[in-house]
This record gives sequence, structure tokens and C-alpha cells, in this order.
Amino acid sequence: MAFSQVSAVLFDLDGTLVHSAPDMAAAANWLRDQRGLAPVDEGHLSRYVSRGAAGVIGAAFAEANDEQRSALIGPFLERYGENVCRLSHVFDGVPELLSQLKSHGWPWGVVTNKAAVYAEPLLQGLNLREDCAALICGDTLPVRKPAPDGLLEACRRMGVAPENCVYVGDDQRDIQAARAAGCAAVAAAYGYYALDDPPESWDADRIIGKADDLLQVLGLATPSQQD
Repeated sequence: MAFSQVSAVLFDLDGTLVHSAPDMAAAANWLRDQRGLAPVDEGHLSRYVSRGAAGVIGAAFAEANDEQRSALIGPFLERYGENVCRLSHVFDGVPELLSQLKSHGWPWGVVTNKAAVYAEPLLQGLNLREDCAALICGDTLPVRKPAPDGLLEACRRMGVAPENCVYVGDDQRDIQAARAAGCAAVAAAYGYYALDDPPESWDADRIIGKADDLLQVLGLATPSQQD
């Protein structure tokens, strides 16, 4: 993929743009506390955030059976929805990255499998919504990633062709969606991927170790950001 033709960026949300694991882990551990159970390490739970509520609950309540875990998803989402942006924050390098994109006139957007009821207030709480040119959530369209539809719709809303857009994500489904949409694909190695499914195995065009490394990939890095 020739990054020289790229002029817009799409991001996955959890584990790529925003470090949302603290609030999700807090909601899961609140449920454990209500049941007299010890908390589970946030770092362990973060590896399951890309698998949604069911993944986080499965990791937090590994000792429970399927029926018990299913019954916990509703209370978990309710608790999380009440605290969606209490501990969450953007990853290191994200402010610098978004500032450079804005200064160069590059639009950026978000394509996430997270439902809008959580994604919208999260972006609003972090003061990201105003500059986000397109937000496609898990319930915006009939299908979700790894289907390419969300990326294609985001490109349409931003007014750019898919081949002029790069998608950055921390899960293999993100890379699959980018490939299917015709976008350049960048893997975020600082994100929430499962340890048994490393970014090196996803066939991404590039792998970045921190968010603002994308500036070098896109040729937008200032002299102070060069190696």
C-alpha cells in the first residue's frame, strides 16, 4: 500500500484512540465486589475489551458458567454506561497526532463495534466529538467489522475515497475490514489485542508502537518527531 496517496484517517475506538479499559474493568470489578469477590487485574481484562461486554465478563468471571455470565452482561453494561468516561483517556501521542492531522487539513473519523450509546458520550467526554468527521458505531449499520461497510460509510461521510484513507486498529478484524474496504491498514501494537493473536500475524501494511508513530508512516512528522 502506498501511503503517499492517503489524506484521511479512520480509527478504531477502544484500544486505538482511547484507553477505555479502566472504566470497563472498573464496571466488571464492581460486579465482583457486589458478589464478595476479589478484583481482577485491569491489565488482564484489557486484553478482552475488543471482544465486547461478553469478552470482558468472560474474563472477569472465568469461574462462572455460561448462563451466569450471560446474566451479568446487562448489569455490567448498565454500570459501564453510567461511568463511560470517568477513568478513560486518550492514549499517549493521540493529542499530537490529531493536532497534526488538523493542521494539515486531514479529516479523521472513528469506526467502532461499540454501540453509539457508549461511543458518543465517550468521545464527547474526551472533547473529541467536534473534530471527528465521521462516527460509525456497532449499531449504525446492519453489519459490523470485519465487514467493510462501516469503513466505506465513514469514507463517504468524510468525502474521501477508500484508497485515500488509512484505518488504524488493535484487532485482526480491523485489518480485515480495512483490506476489504480498500483502505491502507495499520495495526496498533499498543492496544488491546490478545496475546495469542499478535499484530505481526495480521498482515497489516504497517505496525505502530505508539499513536503518534502514525505521523511518520504518513510523512507528517515534524523534525522533532523523526527518529
